[in-house]
Amino acid sequence: MFKAEQIGEYFVRRGIQTGNQIDLVQVIKITYIAHGFYLGTMNQPLINEDVEAWKYGPVIPEIYQYYKDWSKDPILKENPYIDPSPVEQVEGLDRFLDLIFNKYSLYTASQLIRLTHQKNTPWSSVYDPAKRNVVIPQKSIADHYKSLVSKNAA
Repeated sequence: MFKAEQIGEYFVRRGIQTGNQIDLVQVIKITYIAHGFYLGTMNQPLINEDVEAWKYGPVIPEIYQYYKDWSKDPILKENPYIDPSPVEQVEGLDRFLDLIFNKYSLYTASQLIRLTHQKNTPWSSVYDPAKRNVVIPQKSIADHYKSLVSKNAA
C-alpha cells in the first residue's frame, strides 16, 4: 500500500510529462478510480488513507490538502515534498497506473464527478449532505469495482 499522495503525484507527473496536465478534481478522482480498480482486481488496497463521501463525490482528503491551491487550474509543477518513486519499484504497478491515467485523464473534472457520483456507487451508498467526513467502506469500493471488472470481462 502507498500513501495516497504518492499515487496522486504519480498522476500529476504523468500529466506534466505527457502534456496532459490534470487539475485538483482529476487527481483526486483518478487516484480514487485507480484505488478502486486495484481493490477490484488485486483484492488489496492501493492507498493507505480513507476515501470520504463529499458533496462532489469521493474525495481523498490528503490529496485535496496537497493540491487545493491549484483549484481548477491544471497542476503544472511537481510537488517536491512527495516522492512517488516507490510506486515505480513495484513490478507492473506503473503500467497499471498508466492504463488508468491514459483512460481517465481524458475525462474532464465534471465528467469524473458525474462518473463517481452516480446512483449505486460506493459514494451514493453513504453520502449524506447533513454529515461530514463519512468514510466510504473499502468493501463497498472493492465490490463496486469487482463488478465493473466482471462486466467488462464478459
